[in-house]
Amino acid sequence: MRFIPFAGLTLSGLICCTSALACDTVLTPDVITISESGSYCLNANRDRPILITASQVELDCKGRTVSRRPDSTSEYIGIRADLGDGVTIRNCRVDGYRSGITMTVERSAQLINNTVLNSTEIAIGVAGSRDPGPPGIRLTGNRVIGYKLGDDAYSVWTPAFDVWDAPGVQLINNVVVGYRGARGVLLKRSPDAQLTGNQFLDFMVEASGVIALDESPRARLVHNTVAMDRVRAREAFYANTADHTCVENIAINTQGWGSGCAVSRHNIEQPWMGEN
Repeated sequence: MRFIPFAGLTLSGLICCTSALACDTVLTPDVITISESGSYCLNANRDRPILITASQVELDCKGRTVSRRPDSTSEYIGIRADLGDGVTIRNCRVDGYRSGITMTVERSAQLINNTVLNSTEIAIGVAGSRDPGPPGIRLTGNRVIGYKLGDDAYSVWTPAFDVWDAPGVQLINNVVVGYRGARGVLLKRSPDAQLTGNQFLDFMVEASGVIALDESPRARLVHNTVAMDRVRAREAFYANTADHTCVENIAINTQGWGSGCAVSRHNIEQPWMGEN
């Protein structure tokens, strides 16, 4: 008799988990456009892009891959959200598109635990509306992987993360590795941003301003890492205002946490030690 309550709790837990992981609509491979609010998910890999044109949409790819067909001549963005609000995209792998994920949103949006591979332009792009009100835009735990494959001759000179008009944007625990461009993240007209725990590692070309802030005052940068292996980064951090807070960031084979920082504490800089 003692085991009955435990069995009941176990069953109850499974039911709760199943409910939490469920979605309203499974997006079949032939459906490209999400035009109504709701929660959507993938149950298989697909080789067609996804376009979101509604507000209050959650897309959970559940680790599946959205890949670009080799014969495609017109599909350039893997997942695109246009003019929506309250859009969340999570757990998606986007492979082979010029841009992996782009969003144009009014105020609120989330990108959570997505991976973009082999993009040849901006890997992840977000444009807001300059509205400083909550809940804002948040990018958490996303990965951009840019190592070349085979005879891939593309060079990327755009940022891995390109964020515009997003006051109070939060970038937390994102990773850019093996990127073929000069910048890991560019914030444009996005004041009061928070960048925490992001890593920009082992770029393929010489970088400059790996974290770049343009018309984006009063950012707070904490526990970010810029570490180069085969090339150097001339600047780990570039900003055209000098009112930022920089705490416990690390720069290896590069230099410069302090030039734009009104408050600078416990940052570590190891300048380039290779050949000039």
